[in-house]
Amino acid sequence: MGIDLVAGGKSKKTKRTAPKSDDIYLKLLVKLYRFLVRRTGSKFNAVILKRLFMSKVNKPPLSLSRLIEFMKGKEDKIAVVVGTVTDDIRVYEVPALKVTALRFTETARARIEKAGGECLTFDQLALRAPLGQNTVWGSLVSFIFECFMTLISHWSFFCCFKCMYVDLFIDSVGVFKLMFSSNFISNFVHLSKAR
Repeated sequence: MGIDLVAGGKSKKTKRTAPKSDDIYLKLLVKLYRFLVRRTGSKFNAVILKRLFMSKVNKPPLSLSRLIEFMKGKEDKIAVVVGTVTDDIRVYEVPALKVTALRFTETARARIEKAGGECLTFDQLALRAPLGQNTVWGSLVSFIFECFMTLISHWSFFCCFKCMYVDLFIDSVGVFKLMFSSNFISNFVHLSKAR
């Protein structure tokens, strides 16, 4: 006897189709953006939905200083950050920015609003720009994880991730794209074991 599978065979898709978090507010956002993706067909909404599914480590915080640097010349647009916006005490002057994020630290929110800016939630963004008009993406990956820095600096693989995942992560950042392919890393691990 064989295994009864649904027509089409066994599903081998590994990407997330829902967030693992039990946060009810996050689930409501997912419900809202699923609807928007289905009814508008907008790529902007599809990207937001995909990023809402991501793990916490793939939604790193974005500091106020980096956000200000990124928004130079785009002050009239809305910055969209699927993550947390944090304060940076090294910044003295904060311009009037319109920022949408999953979460703001108290000090970051206070400084943005004091400068005449706006801190928006994603449901407010859906009302204001349902197709992503006049918006600009904030940085998704604002740093390279410590395990990858160890790999780059000491040439030894102190990382529990699979080689394939490292390759994809490096690709998404856009650095070390050719150097750190999965074959290169697996060969290097074999060489280090041989020593």
